[in-house]
Amino acid sequence: MDGTDRLTPTGPESALRRLQMSEAELFVFVEGVEADRFVVGSICEKALVDAPLTYATRAAADAGPGGGKGALLTFFAYLAEHGRLCHTFEGKTTAAVFCLDKDIDDIRGVRQYSPHAVYTEHYDIQSYIYRHGDLVMGAAAAGSLDPQQLRGELTESLAWCRAVAGRWQEWVAICVFARRTGLDYRGYGRPSPLNEPPDAAADLLSHDSEMVQLREASGLSGDEFTQAFGRTAALVKRYYGHDKQDRVFKGKWYTRILAAAVARLVRDTKYQKAGFEKRVASAVAATLDFTAPWTQYLAGPLRTVAGMLRDERDG
Repeated sequence: MDGTDRLTPTGPESALRRLQMSEAELFVFVEGVEADRFVVGSICEKALVDAPLTYATRAAADAGPGGGKGALLTFFAYLAEHGRLCHTFEGKTTAAVFCLDKDIDDIRGVRQYSPHAVYTEHYDIQSYIYRHGDLVMGAAAAGSLDPQQLRGELTESLAWCRAVAGRWQEWVAICVFARRTGLDYRGYGRPSPLNEPPDAAADLLSHDSEMVQLREASGLSGDEFTQAFGRTAALVKRYYGHDKQDRVFKGKWYTRILAAAVARLVRDTKYQKAGFEKRVASAVAATLDFTAPWTQYLAGPLRTVAGMLRDERDG
């Protein structure tokens, strides 16, 4: 890593120094800006309630310029290289843990394996929000609606997520193929063009059109592409077959699908439609139960790092 960059006010050395100078001991970095800090911070509040240490959550922008996963991974690599993921400096012990969206880093073979790199079980934080939050109350709050208008279809969050993610399976296969093969193709970066409206089934003609574009982007011959894509489609099908579709389905997509479902369910009722998609994830997140079992996938690793800090400090 460039030494000059380390000395800049926004470089990793400066970021480390800010941690060392802070009163907090454990720093929990989060990747996203929508509801990530609320969700992770609430999990920390429960998981670390009995831990004899002080902690603070930090946004990715505090780790480096631009924020996002890139900034977190750069800062993580710097701390790991210099033995500063958990260390004592001038009498003060400091540890860092990075909460990262899994995306499909596991499939791509780029996942970091360290107690200090904590990945979501599903594609991203939003997956937890929509799987385990109260869709009715969250959507009603975001749209200033009577909750009874949304009950029925949206009552069971997990069932709703399974159903709508199932309609996007063809698009998910396209996205996984593009990402794992490194194609210059907008897959995960956009919602499905196959499903219009977003809560509808995939349109076959649109699917065929996207497949033509994908094959051209791949540079493979017809037979080569068919075989390569077939392997990815089979992989995605296995995830869906084992009820693990949210490991490859981008949770942020649920926002647009939920917005479409709400518009259909309320029909002619006037509601706060403007800005609904910007509000609804946070509104649903506010209904989460942070004592529920789903939190343990993240809470366990957080407690592990807290224990490492305590051993370093008190040893």
